[in-house]
Amino acid sequence: MNTARQHIPLDKPDIIQTVEAAGVVLHRNKGLCPLHQEKTPSFVVYPTKQRFRCYGCGASGDSIDFIRQFYGLSYGDALKRLGIDRGEPYQADPIIERRKKLRAAFETWRRKYYIALADEAIRLNELRILAEKKPPQGEVGWAYAEAIARLPEVDHKLDVLFENDPEDHFRLYCEVNQ
Repeated sequence: MNTARQHIPLDKPDIIQTVEAAGVVLHRNKGLCPLHQEKTPSFVVYPTKQRFRCYGCGASGDSIDFIRQFYGLSYGDALKRLGIDRGEPYQADPIIERRKKLRAAFETWRRKYYIALADEAIRLNELRILAEKKPPQGEVGWAYAEAIARLPEVDHKLDVLFENDPEDHFRLYCEVNQ
């Protein structure tokens, strides 16, 4: 067992800052892999997981692994390059830690809201099918119609959350939480 790994600090440098400091240009957390030659971006950074993966060459890992592979360094040299002293925990930047917590909270909201919308869409579709089979009359009919009229809006919000565009997710979050 490698005893050097026993003192790995739990807080590592932010993966996006590490990758961008190495000269990788990221657009929506994607870019050209610096570890091999390519023309189409296959390098993806996952900020919430603090990991990277290249779907072209198969490289993956955290910020320490990235530095090791990018510069061809040993584990200890990669720690030195990142300014991490073995045995000394990395002093996390409070701004980065706050962003990580906000991202995690936002992702939790997004998942819960998606599930709630999906449940509502199921209920509205069941109501629509029921109303088509036996149209209700009077005030009940109007209540059904009002409920079913929300279905396109619910479907649109589900589509927005299903797409992988964080900016659209955030706009929806602001709209919902006004």
